[in-house]
Amino acid sequence: MNREKTFRNRFDMRLHRLQDAAERFETALKEQTTTLADQTREGWKRGQRKVEDWEDQVERSVKKNPLLFLGGALGLIGLLIAKMLFDRRHGIK
Repeated sequence: MNREKTFRNRFDMRLHRLQDAAERFETALKEQTTTLADQTREGWKRGQRKVEDWEDQVERSVKKNPLLFLGGALGLIGLLIAKMLFDRRHGIK
């Protein structure tokens, strides 16, 4: 009887230690998950602000130099047409 009691006490002690370790692990995991979610959210917001700033900068640049961008667009269209004509002339599909 005494051995059973000793065995039960040891088993209970070890079980409690295991449960405590599991609780600590769970708490640490939750904290890390929360930290990672916060960092991801902040990174997303920073990225959105950077894209918005870049869009504003491009918009200002186009408004300042509309002829430059118009010339660039026409040049690009001209190159595409030239490539189509070149491909047609040489039979490339």
